[in-house]
Order: sequence, then structure tokens, then C-alpha cells
Amino acid sequence: MVINMNKRIWPLNDRAITVSFGEEIDVQINLRVQQLFSSLKRESYPFIVDMVPTYTNLTIYFDPQKINFKDMQQLIEEALNDMHEHPVSIESKLVHIPVYYNGPELERVAKQNQLTEDDVMRIHGREDYLIYMIGFLPGFPYLGGLDERIATPRLDEPKSQVEAGSVGVANQQTGIYPIQSPGGWNIIGHTPVNIFDSQKEQPFMFQAGDYIQFYPVDRKTYDHIINDDQYQPKMEWYHAN
Repeated sequence: MVINMNKRIWPLNDRAITVSFGEEIDVQINLRVQQLFSSLKRESYPFIVDMVPTYTNLTIYFDPQKINFKDMQQLIEEALNDMHEHPVSIESKLVHIPVYYNGPELERVAKQNQLTEDDVMRIHGREDYLIYMIGFLPGFPYLGGLDERIATPRLDEPKSQVEAGSVGVANQQTGIYPIQSPGGWNIIGHTPVNIFDSQKEQPFMFQAGDYIQFYPVDRKTYDHIINDDQYQPKMEWYHAN
């Protein structure tokens, strides 16, 4: 696959540089973000402190005592040129997440779109959702690709508390609340899977560039999984080029 290398590079501060590939939420733009992220990560440069991929940008934090901005910019340009000549293969996970569709806004989403609740469940569970980025909570996956038939505006008044594991939709996105927090998304269900565990060496179940597929479960299965300390969701490799 030959990628269009339209991009913009600018300093975020004296120890961070941002590379932007566009301004739209788009699979191909995000793929370029993930390709640059993967390319730099594989090199394990000692002067790169952290990298944060978003929908359209990659911000690279570096140690200014080990490399200056000009050299960092040149290294990025070289990585981009190499990507153009030799496209990077992205190896991602596809994680299958069970959902008990019992959310308080399931009826609202159905009525908003002139559907039945069963229609919402069926449509929501039919896609492989790309994780464009992680935030605003630790491990919160922003998922693109929500079918327009169930796209629903955020709540007019956010709730003071949304429980961990809540699966929601907001406009043309869907996501999972990893911890209890305030929120304004339409909650259509809950997953028994703990997607964030601060006690683990790798606290996040997935990262930007991975994919999630939801599937419905009944209350009995939900309770069984939530009480099973050994439960692990099905995962498989998902290859994007």
C-alpha cells in the first residue's frame, strides 16, 4: 500500500514535536499515525521518552539533553520517507468484548433513530471498531466506525457518575468507560470485562490501533463472567497494511 504523506510538523514545546497528517477522523489518516508510531517504536530510540497517537497526530516527547529539535525533526522526516518507500505493516489485536445490552439510554438511542432496541444491539455488534486513540480516562478507547443508523447526540446534561464497564455511544463514536466517572455518553449496555487494571504491569487491555468487536450476552452470562477471575476475552491478530 502506498500512502499519501501529506503532513505538518511543528514543535509542541522544547521537548515535544507533533506530526499531523490531517484534520478529519479518517481510517487512512489514522493508519499513517499508527505507521509512524510503530516505525519509531520498533527502533527503541533512547532519546524518545514517550509517544502519544491521536486521531490525526502523533506527538513525540524527547530528551533535549540527548537530541535537539532539528535532529529530531530530521529523524522523523527520514522515518516518513522510509514509510513512503517501504510501507509499515501494522499488527493489531482484535478483542471480542461481551456486552449485556441493558443500558439506561438503549431505549433513547432506539427511539432517536426510529429503531427497536434489538436493532440497536444488532447494529452495534456488527462492526470491527478501530481504536483511534486512548483518553479521556485511563484506557478509554475512542472507537470510530459507528453505523450512522445508531448515531445519537450526547446527553444534554452529563451524569455525575457512569459506572465502570459502561458501553456508550456519542454522535458517531462508541466507547467503554474503564472506571467510574462523570460522562455524557448514551449508555446502551455494560461489559463484565475489566479493561483497565492499575495493578498489572500492562494496565490497559488495548491500545490505539487495535480493534474491538462487541457481541451480546444475557444476564446469566454477564454475571458468570464478572465473577470469573480467570476470564479473558477472545483475542486474535488483526493485520492492516
